[in-house]
Amino acid sequence: MERGKNIEDWTWDDPIEAMTAPKDKVESEFSGDNFLETLSEEDLEKFENPDSGHEDIEAEPDPIEASDTASDEGGEEPAVEYAEESEEDDEAGIPEVDEVKLFKTISEDLKTKGYDLGFGDDDEPTEEVFFERFAEFADNAVKGSIDAWKESLPGEAKDYIRFVSNGGSPDEYYKAVGAGSWRSYDINSDSGSEQMVRYYLKEVEGLPDDEVDEEVEALKDIDRVDKKAEFFKARLEKASDAQVKARADELERLNKQREQAERGRIESLKSTAKELKEYKGYPIDTKKAYDALTRNTVKVGDTYVPSFAAKFQKIWVEEPDKLLLLAQLVESDFDFSSIERKVETKVTRKTKDLIKKGKEQQKSRVSQVKNKPVWEVGNF
Repeated sequence: MERGKNIEDWTWDDPIEAMTAPKDKVESEFSGDNFLETLSEEDLEKFENPDSGHEDIEAEPDPIEASDTASDEGGEEPAVEYAEESEEDDEAGIPEVDEVKLFKTISEDLKTKGYDLGFGDDDEPTEEVFFERFAEFADNAVKGSIDAWKESLPGEAKDYIRFVSNGGSPDEYYKAVGAGSWRSYDINSDSGSEQMVRYYLKEVEGLPDDEVDEEVEALKDIDRVDKKAEFFKARLEKASDAQVKARADELERLNKQREQAERGRIESLKSTAKELKEYKGYPIDTKKAYDALTRNTVKVGDTYVPSFAAKFQKIWVEEPDKLLLLAQLVESDFDFSSIERKVETKVTRKTKDLIKKGKEQQKSRVSQVKNKPVWEVGNF
């Protein structure tokens, strides 16, 4: 910058001498000692008094400094409030929840939405009872939906599903209804009518082949084969339907017996789990054991089964050594004495071996120091 030229008059087009001047000139004229000489009087005044010209701007106080000043002078602290933690809150922790009240409220709310779990006004459901009722309600709801779907199906499909769902096999059902035999005959055709007549005379009435031929020829002479075929088919269908119904009723009765027995087993298991703490001196974690037997937590194929069932299946199929031990325990009514004796014998034998070895070592050391003076024996 030329001497005597003000900063306000400078533009970017003006060269900066300190940037373009030779090195020796920069070192001499633009050094720290000569820098102030390059400034104009007005720029020099601004450099020496940087706050001049800003008297009208009131500086804002430093909030930290102001706070410190206020504290020193005994003034009020800044209006900043902090949530104080009390020792009482730390000790209290999470407030205790009334379990019975919680699940009663949930059950009442579910009831207003159409999901009645069957709790009365005087009932006090615990967590365990609540979820048992809920699971039972869910099972019944699913079963009801399936039953409604079954009833919406045609008669033959309904009979088939009822037959199989109660434990009957498809082959047994097809055999009962005559599938693949007389039901395949088309009695609207001449050949189908004759096949139906021959089947009935042979398989139902038990006539020999020659008599069946004579009977069929006689019906042909009077043009009655088709009428006879319709009559025989109706009788076969009626007998088949009665047979299927009787078998389905029997399967349903047996299935209900199994379900009732299973419910009784679960109730017995539940009541025993509440009271049993040990068996033959062995402590039992009854809740863990009960859950392992009843809760479907392990996926096997496309379904979930209790963990005990999955593990027992694995032992049954893949682990013959464990299976033999389990069989021994079952046959001995869980008498663990034989196993205990084996463990006790092993420990006792090991202890005896250590004692024997210790005695032999002691004898050896005694023989080594025998007939030696005490000062040569030392501590042995």
